[in-house]
Amino acid sequence: MRKPFGRRSDQAKLSPTEAARQGRAVRIAIDQLGSTAAMDFLNSFDPALEGRPIDLAVESDHGLAAVQALLATREAI
Repeated sequence: MRKPFGRRSDQAKLSPTEAARQGRAVRIAIDQLGSTAAMDFLNSFDPALEGRPIDLAVESDHGLAAVQALLATREAI
């Protein structure tokens, strides 16, 4: 019998390296933009990055660097 509130994710779990990049991107975005604006930024398509910042940051060190560079150009809260 399946647990009614168990995890049912079809997505693969993040590797430790991917999780570290995700955490770093989230911390930097929150520090720069505040929590609500950071979540909006990270989870919305960004034309300058041609993708969702959180996806790019998790995908590679290059993607994380691109997200960091874009955040550096944004006004701090």
